[in-house]
Formats: sequence, structure tokens, C-alpha cells
Amino acid sequence: MTSRKWAAAGSAAAVLTGGLFFGAPAATAAPGDAGCLTAAGVFNSALAGAGITAGSVARLEAASAAIAQAEGAYSALVEVAAAEAGPALEAGFLEVDAAVLALEDAEVKLAAAVKSADPQAILDAEAAVTVAKDRLGLAEQAIPGLEAAFAASIDTPEIAAAQVVLDQAFAEFEVALTGIDISEATMTTLLAHFKAFLAACEGQTGLPPVVVPQPVLAPAAPPAAAPAPVRTNVGLNIQTAAVSTPEDNAGTALLAGLLAAGIVVPAAAALRIRSLKRNS
Repeated sequence: MTSRKWAAAGSAAAVLTGGLFFGAPAATAAPGDAGCLTAAGVFNSALAGAGITAGSVARLEAASAAIAQAEGAYSALVEVAAAEAGPALEAGFLEVDAAVLALEDAEVKLAAAVKSADPQAILDAEAAVTVAKDRLGLAEQAIPGLEAAFAASIDTPEIAAAQVVLDQAFAEFEVALTGIDISEATMTTLLAHFKAFLAACEGQTGLPPVVVPQPVLAPAAPPAAAPAPVRTNVGLNIQTAAVSTPEDNAGTALLAGLLAAGIVVPAAAALRIRSLKRNS
């Protein structure tokens, strides 16, 4: 049974390790089973106390969809505008990476030559290091010009307007997050209540199937500014929201819940959730 059908059936929201599984705000229990009814009531009260309701989830879904649309429009404009400058900047970064590796290799060979005490080998290795350093210097010197060209290519009224729309969508998403407790302590408490609900209602009839998937994380997504390489801050450069760090666990849990509920969370929204949690 999909999460949406489960929600329509009026089942509980299931709290998983590392994520949430949103259903409707009311858990169902077998009629007459006091233990199951009590556990369901406690769990539902905890959900409501954390601000997780059908209404709050619906608002997050709508706000997330708006970000996805705005992000798509922005990305499309940037991709066209930076059709040449974007790949050129990416190539510049790749050359820097290659030059760094070449220099490291040359230095390793120089160390080996010195250890061998072979005069000619040392001279050759030193020459190779010099060449590698020159290559790296040229590659690094080219980056500012490539970045300037990229910035100029996306400096258009259309892209500026799309950025405004995207910023507004972000703001609406932040408003939708208001009132939802995504702290690690709350996630842990909800998980405990959900496990108690499952234990109390195990074997009861009248309950929808409980499916406990693995923790779900936001999928990797290409940069919103598609041509923008990972090392430039020009445009909206979002690589992924999937990496979980200790300070982001609670925010990642909310992301996981939205995804498990079938709510599309674009990379931009995912990044904003994590940013909000980090700064809270």
C-alpha cells in the first residue's frame, strides 16, 4: 500500500530510524483493544504536538512543489544563458584538478629520485616538478576570468526575475516549516511512540499494513544552475541534500519523511531545510 493510499485510509504516520513516514494524523486501532487504542492515542498526540498534521504536511507539499517549479524555471534559463561559459568554467576547474594531481605525482617522483641519490634522476624530477607547478599556476590564473564570463552570461533580467520567484518560494517554504518541531529529541520520541504503537497493535485486524522502509534521504540532484561547476558560488549551485551530518540529522529526518510520503522535495528546498537547522 503506498503512503498516499495509507494516508487516505486514515492510518498513523510512522516514525522511522532516520526519517518519518507520514500518513494521516490519526492512527487506527482494533475496536475494543484498550492497549492498542491507548498506544495509538499517545502516538497521535505526539505527532500533533510536533506539528505533524495532515494540514502541515499539505502545506509543505504545496510549498515544495512551488520551489520545484521555480527551481526548474531558473535552471532552464541559466542553462541556456551559460551554454558556453558554463562548460568553459567546468573545464577550467577540471584542468586545475588535473594539474594538482600532476604536481603531486611529480613531487613523489622527486622524493624517490632524491632517495636514490641519482644526480640525473634528481635533475629530471626537479624539471618535471617545475613544469607541473607552471601548469597549475596557469590553470589557477584562468579561473577568475572564466568565473567572470559565467557571471556575465547569467546576468540577465529574465534570470534575475526567476531568482526573485525562487526566493519567494523559499520564503513560503520556511513559513510552512513554522510550527513543525524537527529536533532530534522529538524525532527520537516519535520513533519510540510509534514502536510502542506497533507492539501494542501487533496481530490486530482492521489495521492497514505497516511497511517499514529503510531510511530515505533526499536524492542527489544536479546543480540548480545546471552549468555551474561545484566550486563556483555564482547562481544557485546545489549538488545534493543526501549527505547527513550530525548537526543535520533532524532536518534530514524531516526530508526523509516528506519523500516517504511521496512529497517531491527539490534540491533547493532540501538545502534550505538543512540550512535552517544548521543556523537554529
